[in-house]
Amino acid sequence: MIISFNDVIPFKKEIMEKYGEYVHFHDQCGAQFFNLENHTPEVQKAIEDYFAERGIIAVFSGLMFRLMTPEEAAKLEENK
Repeated sequence: MIISFNDVIPFKKEIMEKYGEYVHFHDQCGAQFFNLENHTPEVQKAIEDYFAERGIIAVFSGLMFRLMTPEEAAKLEENK
């Protein structure tokens, strides 16, 4: 799932203001991902909740996460 940079800015700002965590955003060749400098359950839940309110699923792998539509996440689960 690709989101606009205009959507990334308020997300990064909110996480920094509420949790003091800087979120790195990477946008390369039609693929996007984010990574954190520190990973805590509290920050992960906040990120998951932030995007869930927008109908988007944040999929974590350590310090990195990417965004998926519910349909993309369901297909990923099917292929496991």
